[in-house]
Amino acid sequence: MKTRSLIRPIVAALALLAFACGAQASTFVISEDELNPDVFPEVADFIRTNLEGPNVPKALTDAEKRIVMRSLDTLERLIAEDPVRNRARIRTAQARVNATLAPAVAGTDDGKSDVVCRRVKRTGSSIPTTQCRPRDALARDKRNADQFLDDLGRARALQLDPTRGM
Repeated sequence: MKTRSLIRPIVAALALLAFACGAQASTFVISEDELNPDVFPEVADFIRTNLEGPNVPKALTDAEKRIVMRSLDTLERLIAEDPVRNRARIRTAQARVNATLAPAVAGTDDGKSDVVCRRVKRTGSSIPTTQCRPRDALARDKRNADQFLDDLGRARALQLDPTRGM
């Protein structure tokens, strides 16, 4: 139980750190850990500032900006009210923001964007959705998965080693 109480402040601190150090492309994508009530208001303000400032992607239309602004307002309201009860609506608004912003941002870096978008069919649904994540988050997840598989392989090797008991 104590570990759970430590996770929230750590996630908030990491999100703020990534937020402060992030590249332009990752500033427009809302990740799962940024949907925290303590962190999201700063994330929303940062996105709004970038949409109104010089960092706005050229491929983004005024209509798409309005969609993003409305979705950010909706996200702030839903997260402030009850993030657990409003989970499905929050995910929908998050997907709307990411699906609108990520392609415009991804196209600005000649294929070397910090954002990777994929069309994914969720389990139990035949409707594909766009899932966008920062490239560094994907690389981190791959490293963690590789490490887990290496650890699992070592554990199996120790269990099967006939000389281990001697």
